[in-house]
Amino acid sequence: MPSAAGRRIGQAQLREALYWLRLTEEAALVTDSELSALIREANELVAILTASIRTAKQRDVTSCAEERSWRTRDGGEPGSWYLVAPSE
Repeated sequence: MPSAAGRRIGQAQLREALYWLRLTEEAALVTDSELSALIREANELVAILTASIRTAKQRDVTSCAEERSWRTRDGGEPGSWYLVAPSE
């Protein structure tokens, strides 16, 4: 999965592409129904990336805000480590 920075770059690129598609439509440079479909799809992709960025930010805040530590069940054997909250 791309990093949050990568998603933001992708979002900016999509917004720029959407700008040019709308400009092309307004200038009546193309009278094709495919242009409308491309604009709809670009809007959907911007919405998807925006939601992805928000989710990633929320997960970063949540994971950084919670204090956690690792413990071992049986003296450090592989697979015996588990994550615990500080109240345990």
